[in-house]
Amino acid sequence: MSYKIFVTDIDGTIRTRDNMISDAVVEAIVGLEERGIPVVIASGRAAPGLLETARDLHMAEYDNTFLMSFNGGTITECRTGKILKNITLPLNTASRIWALSKEYDVDIVTFYEDALVTNNTDNPYFRHEAEICTMRLIQVEDFRDYDDIPLSKIMFGADPKRIEQLAPVMKKMFEGEFDVFISEPQFLEFVPPGINKGDALAFFEDYLGITRDEILACGDSGNDAPMVAYAGLGVAMDNALPPVKEVADYIAGSVQEDGVVDVIRKFF
Repeated sequence: MSYKIFVTDIDGTIRTRDNMISDAVVEAIVGLEERGIPVVIASGRAAPGLLETARDLHMAEYDNTFLMSFNGGTITECRTGKILKNITLPLNTASRIWALSKEYDVDIVTFYEDALVTNNTDNPYFRHEAEICTMRLIQVEDFRDYDDIPLSKIMFGADPKRIEQLAPVMKKMFEGEFDVFISEPQFLEFVPPGINKGDALAFFEDYLGITRDEILACGDSGNDAPMVAYAGLGVAMDNALPPVKEVADYIAGSVQEDGVVDVIRKFF
């Protein structure tokens, strides 16, 4: 099978535990770009949080390179910065989730422009997220100020045990209205319904004139499972979570072993 697009998650797929992308991975992905093969980096992060990786991969130097942020809610053409797709939560959502955060005594964060906006800048999970996304972290007292702003997602951040307790409660409360899921053990996300990396891949079929069978996608985390399941060739890293491996067509070496390099050599 000839694959015509390479889609990859970032953390745990091409970035190692120490937040590095190896020279071998950079060389392999840039090699695809030089050959004119579309490259997509897909993440739950906001678009500004993908820019460092895009720079490392020289994506702005090539056509047909894309940023898939907010788990596919937003798709941006890397070279031009043009937003090709953008789906957001309904207005007035911020105050509703903020009220629940107070009721359940949990910290809240959302993404606005180049910043993470939170009720508590001392939250260690938000501080770490801001650091790895290279975004500012700002504190506000009243999330009602963000009711008139289209937001792509809102998150609770807390100890993983607390997040596990809250997840079924929030899922039941917003069933049919928002998608609520644990993206990382410390984060519970509220996003527009139907937003996931798998469904987002369908955009590229229309935009690039390719078929589902011609998509190769690599991932490791829970939010990668829909993308790995959807792709013509779904690749799970050896370090991937079990639900990702269960839907994968191929198991690559771990991120520490530069597993995507072998995938690119084998299938492109």
